[in-house]
Amino acid sequence: MKNNNSSTLPAKSISQRLDAFFGAIPGSYLITGVIILLVGLGIHNRFIQDDAFISFRYAKNFVDGHGLTWNVGDPEPVEGYTNFLWTMLMALGIALKIDPVLGSMVLGLTCGVSTLIFTYFTSLKTTQSQSLAVIATLLLGTNYTFSSYMTGGLETQLQAFLTIVSVYLTLRILGQSRRNLLLLLSLTFALAILNRLDAVLLCCILYVVVAIDAFKQPEKKIRNLIWLTFPAFLILITWFLMKYAYYGDILPNTFYVKAGSSSSLERGLIYTSQFFVRYGIILFVLIGLIYVNKIRTQFPFAVVLASLKITWICYVIKVSGGFMEFRLFVPIMPLLFIQIALILFFFKDWMKVFSVICMVSLSLYHAKTFEGGHKIESISQLHAHIVDEKENWQAVGRVLGELFGEADKPVVISTTAAGAIPFYSQLPTIDMLGLNDKWIAKNGMVIGSRPGHTRFATIEYLLESKVDLVIGHPLVRKRSSPPTNWMTSFFWGAHDLTQLPITSRIVEIPINAGYRIDVLYISDNACVDQLIKEHGFITQPLPIGR
Repeated sequence: MKNNNSSTLPAKSISQRLDAFFGAIPGSYLITGVIILLVGLGIHNRFIQDDAFISFRYAKNFVDGHGLTWNVGDPEPVEGYTNFLWTMLMALGIALKIDPVLGSMVLGLTCGVSTLIFTYFTSLKTTQSQSLAVIATLLLGTNYTFSSYMTGGLETQLQAFLTIVSVYLTLRILGQSRRNLLLLLSLTFALAILNRLDAVLLCCILYVVVAIDAFKQPEKKIRNLIWLTFPAFLILITWFLMKYAYYGDILPNTFYVKAGSSSSLERGLIYTSQFFVRYGIILFVLIGLIYVNKIRTQFPFAVVLASLKITWICYVIKVSGGFMEFRLFVPIMPLLFIQIALILFFFKDWMKVFSVICMVSLSLYHAKTFEGGHKIESISQLHAHIVDEKENWQAVGRVLGELFGEADKPVVISTTAAGAIPFYSQLPTIDMLGLNDKWIAKNGMVIGSRPGHTRFATIEYLLESKVDLVIGHPLVRKRSSPPTNWMTSFFWGAHDLTQLPITSRIVEIPINAGYRIDVLYISDNACVDQLIKEHGFITQPLPIGR
């Protein structure tokens, strides 16, 4: 007679089967397999953006013995970067003769791998489910924004890595405040803030969480607080004192560019809503509200994760978002996808599978269709500024450096694209948006609320600074194009163009066989005059009415 006892046993769910399957695979093999695939995707999505070259320029000047300065020989150095730690890492690479573009990509991918690994282990410790930890890591790594910003040249991925490490260490410390973990967390806080000052928002929340936990151990609370507080305090106070002694300020110059202009909550809300809607994360936010009590009961640490995310989102909205495709959300993306994994815990198996497929599909759709909008530049647009033949700011910088780099009298340029062009040309440069100029940051003409694009150099200031060539927003055109008949490329806002010297003229400088850049020559520089004559550059008078 057939034994039917087995039919009374509960059927295993897909999650249980997956956990059993993953549990049979050594953890290192599992992580390695997933990470290799996701890193391959990151390499496929690699790009470089103009703002990265600002850090590269500071790093190169530092390595060359000129200090952390924008222009060599500036009497008053300016802190135009916001990523001290990243800039120092770039300087290390340059000192080792590593091209900063390549070095930044390798370091970014390394940070990306580390972020994925720590996301996996943080999710595993939070959910106690290997399958959900894999899902959280997979959703994070396949997100187009996260994957792309494994490169880009900026500190974005390092910030995400230090954030998730801080969260992981906090999770480990709760209930067992060991000195080595407290020390590591304190050092991680310091590194995160050295990398970006706004990391202090997240670090403060985690500090309070750990400090409260420390008070639950009365006999060790003083010791725990010392180990948690003083390592970070000593590092940061030393850094602030050095900044003040060198720059005369503890805040970066970019703070004054933004503080001196009104922020736009509307722009911040649009930036935030675009991110949450395009990736479908908004649906999980709404579903999470339904499960909020269950999540809080089942996963107490979710309250901490929610506090971190809400604080950061409010900050992004307050600063008007950003103009680079969703870059400001990368630091909290690991937390977002861990939270999604917590919500998926309550889903039926088919809903889990369907949700993962939908989110991966939305990411792919976003990658293929997003072309910017609402004054947000897409990742492909950011990359095109540097390498596309129609813009090619990298080539523009090289050509200007080859032409004017050895001039007896330094040729001073001014541009809004204060990245690749100044870096490759190595010419003295006025950053027309003021990120690397103290006077413009505090006194420049207010032109809008777009983050990083709120102030603009006045014509009077450019003349006082003895600027020779005004590039403005680089006007790269086909060599066969007719003469420039507008001035808005050189000056944004309502400038009095009659202030320009009567001898000012537009010079067409060839970049290659097919393209040229039109620049505005506003001074009297014998070297520039000689090169115009030697190379036969076409010059044009200013448009009638300017």
